[in-house]
Amino acid sequence: GLQAKIYQGTWDKLPDFEKLKPVSESRSTVIGTRLRPSEENYGLTFTGFLRIPREGRYRFSLGSDDGSRLKLNGLIAIDHDGPHGFNLKVLEADLKPGFLAIRVDFFEIGGADKLELLMSGPGLAEGPIPSDLLSHVAEG
Repeated sequence: GLQAKIYQGTWDKLPDFEKLKPVSESRSTVIGTRLRPSEENYGLTFTGFLRIPREGRYRFSLGSDDGSRLKLNGLIAIDHDGPHGFNLKVLEADLKPGFLAIRVDFFEIGGADKLELLMSGPGLAEGPIPSDLLSHVAEG
């Protein structure tokens, strides 16, 4: 799974999590809020590698309540920052087989919380990214 880090704090935009000390670290095969330390005022990061199994057009849908960001190979792919109710932002990209560095950042400031990253592509129906495509190291 991916490396998951949990942070406590209150933000109105995504902080530079690299400059903050996490309250805990673990591995996760799911990108979501199940690791949350509390109902409000926390942040999560998920980092590792995404294996692209086949060449083709892939669609990523990042949904969150509040701010989130998806980076692929270090570049911002979807920026969904700031406090807001749940909604999705979408990216479509033509990809070749291999590994992409993936990072998802998220913060919750108050009220409801939700985070999901959906993916679809050749031979892959839209849904959460299958756990066998996520790793904390680029294997294979």
